[in-house]
Amino acid sequence: MDDTCCKKETSTKKMEALSFQYSHEAGKSVWCHCVVTAHVVSEGSSYAWDFHPYYREEYCTEHDLPSRAKMILPLR
Repeated sequence: MDDTCCKKETSTKKMEALSFQYSHEAGKSVWCHCVVTAHVVSEGSSYAWDFHPYYREEYCTEHDLPSRAKMILPLR
């Protein structure tokens, strides 16, 4: 499993579902979209198996969406 932050400038306000998420690459929280992927590794290669956007709980509540933890998104 991997969570990837698709970083945006903090001045970006009109794009839906942006939030501050912790970026392992940056070592801090960044303004971004977050995508969670499941990977299959075979014979030294990694293949993206499934992916889902991750939304903060506040966004899910506001838009009547089910809130899910990052680590279970690809397993649903």
